[in-house]
Amino acid sequence: MSQTRSADLLGVDRFLSSKTRLSSRGINRSKGVLASLAFWLGISASVFPARGDTRTGISSDLPARAKMYIPDLLAAQRRYWPECPLASMLGAQVEHETCPSLSHSKCWNPRAELRTSRENGIGLGQFTTAYRPDGSIRFDKRAELREKYRELSGWDDAFDPAMQLAAIVLMDRDIYDRWQYRTETVDDALRFTLVVYNSGETGLMQDVRLCRLTTGCNPMRWTGNVELRSTKSTVKLSAYGNRSMYEISRAYPRSVLDERRPRYVSAMDAKN
Repeated sequence: MSQTRSADLLGVDRFLSSKTRLSSRGINRSKGVLASLAFWLGISASVFPARGDTRTGISSDLPARAKMYIPDLLAAQRRYWPECPLASMLGAQVEHETCPSLSHSKCWNPRAELRTSRENGIGLGQFTTAYRPDGSIRFDKRAELREKYRELSGWDDAFDPAMQLAAIVLMDRDIYDRWQYRTETVDDALRFTLVVYNSGETGLMQDVRLCRLTTGCNPMRWTGNVELRSTKSTVKLSAYGNRSMYEISRAYPRSVLDERRPRYVSAMDAKN
């Protein structure tokens, strides 16, 4: 994230914080519009020109299945989270969750699965069922989502791509709504959102608390602050590419926002 882009986003947040915060939905919509504008102002000179079909804006750099499902993802975003600051984050998130490489058969595949001895993740958002050592279910994310959101009550087929994409949008929207006023910038709010999606809210709250107790650490900023303080395990696990839970949680927002998102800007942000 460039200093210019971060400054743009901080300016947006300061402008918004100077206004009376009435209904969260109304203010969120304004914040999303302004944040998107700030990002475009900050990166207008560095966005890759779209290659491929100029009529659709779908870049030829994208994974093959992404071109198939991006319209559905955008439809879900417009329906459930129209004030989303960066639609391209959603595309990058699906890529992170499913693509060992851009040409891999699992990439953007609603039937993608990751199985370990302790959990099974499925689909475009890798919705997890976790198991206890005795084989009983510890939690079932898809079941939780079906119960929480009436929009997902008909999610009978676990591999239904439309339901998977809607679930990603709904989860991110609600996490972002909870954290945007606990952070200083839109960029921070998006990174906190991704951390919660990846590794849970309880863990992030513990990390924020640890940061608050640490001299010089700003609990409302991610990069260089909460990012560096954590109670997560640093034990490397072979089932996760010899990475620790700490490393995975810290790599996730960086992978989505900094490494993968630029690939989706022309296909997704320009259409909102």
